[in-house]
Amino acid sequence: MIPPVPAHDGDRPGDLPDLTRTPRSGVDLVGTLLSAWTETNPLRREAALTASCTPDVRYTNPIGQAQGRPAVAELLGRIARSYPTLRPVRISAIDLHHGYGRFEWAMCLPNGHRVLEGLDVITLSADESRIAEVVAFFGPTDRTTTYTYGASAHGEP
Repeated sequence: MIPPVPAHDGDRPGDLPDLTRTPRSGVDLVGTLLSAWTETNPLRREAALTASCTPDVRYTNPIGQAQGRPAVAELLGRIARSYPTLRPVRISAIDLHHGYGRFEWAMCLPNGHRVLEGLDVITLSADESRIAEVVAFFGPTDRTTTYTYGASAHGEP
């Protein structure tokens, strides 16, 4: 298993965002987005999404989709009400390039036990100031020993 890149100051997995300032980096945007998942106050949830996402943000996971901040806020609210003890925690560094990013996360119980792990792939707005799309994958990503462009899923041509 390949360990994540060591975190830098202000980029430690599990760090909470500073909601008193405007997000300035991918780390801030992702942290603010994750804070919306556990926010019980709908207005604060919407404020976190406004600070981190474009108005027409799209969110897709294996069981559903939502488009637009109000629809994403409602989806996150339903999830939070259904699983009130779980909170999302970023468990990897954030890999960003050319307006795209990826990071691993876990839904954790208060004692830190990981109930579900996954990977999010994000698309940033053209000016990279907000998240325009989130595509979530549930479960761990299978690892291969060799990566070859155009190879099968198991690293074989």
